[in-house]
Amino acid sequence: MDTLDSSLGGLPEAGRSLQLLAEARGGDATAMGELLQRYEARVRRIVSIRTGASLRRLVGLDDVVQEVFLRALRSLHEFEPRDDAGIIDWMASVAQHVIVDEARRWRAQKRDPERVRSMDASSEMGPLAGSVRTPSSLAHRSEAVRLVDEALESLEPPEYREAILLRDYHDGDWEFVRARLGKDTVKAAQQMHRRARLRLASKLQGKLGS
Repeated sequence: MDTLDSSLGGLPEAGRSLQLLAEARGGDATAMGELLQRYEARVRRIVSIRTGASLRRLVGLDDVVQEVFLRALRSLHEFEPRDDAGIIDWMASVAQHVIVDEARRWRAQKRDPERVRSMDASSEMGPLAGSVRTPSSLAHRSEAVRLVDEALESLEPPEYREAILLRDYHDGDWEFVRARLGKDTVKAAQQMHRRARLRLASKLQGKLGS
């Protein structure tokens, strides 16, 4: 599963990220910009998978990611991460709230067919009008990364998808994964994660290289 592992990995060095976070809290806008840029690709992947295809057809992914970063800026002093997993989990938690808000907004707009048609047309052309493109939105993701993310998005049961997100995308340690999955022991979380990885690899069989 070398290709699968490489597609799931690739986080920045945590020490520098924590230094940037401290500087950003001190008011350094450049440090905050660099911090967001370091995690932008990973946050986009998590947002894309958790948003799902149906909601992505209605809203531009760039819009959601931009809103995540804006909210992250506002909550900068509300958390104390110790490592990459803490930083990513913070941003992913913000993202989850953004996604829920977007889903509620679209459910409320279902009674306005004309507006929905108008927004659908905009989504077909790309991000919604007025969105601010983040740096990596201008570059294509590798084919392997795209295939892995698409397979994970449809992975069943949902607990398997969450196990991989928490361990491989959030880069959480096993205690973090155990707690978020609601498992009694780390071993149980590890077993679920192993089963999830095997099922994901099965879905990708023949699509990735060795």
